[in-house]
Parts: sequence; C-alpha cells; structure tokens
Amino acid sequence: MIARLFLLLLLLGGCLTQAKTVITYISPDGAKDHRQGYFVALLELAMDRSSTKPNDYQLKPHDVHMSQSRAIQLLRRNKELDVVWSMTTEQREAILLPVRIPLLKGLMGYRVLIIRQEDQARFSQVHTVEQLKTFAAGQGHDWPDTKILRANGFNVATTSTYDGLFEMLLARRYDFFPRSIGEVTGELQEYGQSGIMLQPDLVLYYLSPMYFFVAPENHKLADRLEAGLRAAIKDGSFDKAFHNYLFSEQKVARHWLKNKKIFELNNPLLPKKTPVDDKQLWYR
Repeated sequence: MIARLFLLLLLLGGCLTQAKTVITYISPDGAKDHRQGYFVALLELAMDRSSTKPNDYQLKPHDVHMSQSRAIQLLRRNKELDVVWSMTTEQREAILLPVRIPLLKGLMGYRVLIIRQEDQARFSQVHTVEQLKTFAAGQGHDWPDTKILRANGFNVATTSTYDGLFEMLLARRYDFFPRSIGEVTGELQEYGQSGIMLQPDLVLYYLSPMYFFVAPENHKLADRLEAGLRAAIKDGSFDKAFHNYLFSEQKVARHWLKNKKIFELNNPLLPKKTPVDDKQLWYR
C-alpha cells in the first residue's frame, strides 16, 4: 500500500512538472549584448501577474544567438520560439500577433548618438537635422530603424551583427550610431574604452513602440501577457521595473533629454492600431 502511494505521488509530481508552460524567448544578439535583462524581467512579471497558480511556467532563452529577422521567421512558423520583443511595424503586425503595450513606454523613440571621440568637434557644429544628414548613420540590416532613417533622408550603413556595428564605427564605415536611452549606458560601459563616446547635444526622436510578439495563432499567450502587463501597470510593478532596470526619473530629465537639440522624424512604419491615446502606456 505504501509502495503504491509512493508511486502515485511520483507520477503526480511528474504530471505537475509537465503541466508547466515553457516560454522560449529570443537569446541575445551576440556575446556582448546585455540589453535583454529588462525585457526578460517584464516577461516574468507579466506571467506572474496573470498566473492562476504559483510556478505554472518556465522561461527559457533560446540556445542560439540570432538576428531579428531569423527570430521573427521562427516565431511566424511557431517553431522554437514563443515570444520576441521588437519595435513594431505594419509588416511585423501583419505576420505576428502583437501585445500592444509599449514595453519602454515610448522612450525607445528617443535616440542619442554614439560617435567616435575624435569627431566631437564636427558634431558640435550640427544645429539642424539637414546638417546631421551629411553624416552617415549605422544600424542593423533588419532593424526597422534602418527604413525609418532612410525614409527621412539619412545615409545608413548596415551589418548583420550587433558587435559589428561598433567595429564599423571605429573603422570609420559610418559616423554615428543612434541608440535608445535605455540601451546606451551599458553599451558605453562595454565599448567606451575603445574610443567611442556619447554625443552630448543631439537627440533623434520618432514614435516607435516596442512590444512582445507571439506566433499569429497563439492568442492564449498573447492574452495572458496583455492581462499580466495591464495588472502590473495597475499595481505599479510595471513602473517599478521600468525605473529600476532603465533609469530614474531624475536621470531621464537631467541627463538624457534636458537641453538637447531634439530632431523629430517621421515613422512611416508606425501601425494605425498603435494605442497613442492610452495615456497610461506612455512616459510623460
């Protein structure tokens, strides 16, 4: 009797383990890519806030570094990946299922410029966006930003690797690397000793929300992520994660945006369903 009960408990434990929802997410884009900690934290937060029982899921990074375009194709076919986070476009929303809650509250659209240290004097003479267009920008070949910058008249050099963008900048293949204010601190820590710097005066801006995306038929996961994120917004834990992982209110106001020349660009890729009127979703 005891042996049967023990066996039953083992089988029950195995069933409970198997019942966990495993969520595989995109791995970093290269060994020096440290940008994803915040998004994994939000993914965990969304799953926690929408959970009906404790520990009913497991988050797992994909074991292969991959480009955005490859990740999107795998997700589209519902193979190997369950969720990616990416800047939205009409095309991406047409082939994937977006969770339309801006993970960076719109701050993804503010782009400071990483430049070579020896070029600071040249950039200090830039006072208009037309003057900035005489310099070449660098971007990933499959990033939506590449199309946005080109649509606004910028010359853009591209590569397929994240690390390669810093190598190309130092090799003078282009002149400035626009980065979101949530990414640049870690990148300067990683690459700052190699001769790059933050240009102190200039900022580009275009509305460009970043969302979680899931496979087009995976409405169950999309609904759960949206419910979890909205619960986190309501109880304040979303904002807590936002400020803890990215920057404080003071740092945003005093360091990144105050007294800067902000050049606003058009985003021709912005989907019509972007929730621009939902004020609680955006940083103000």
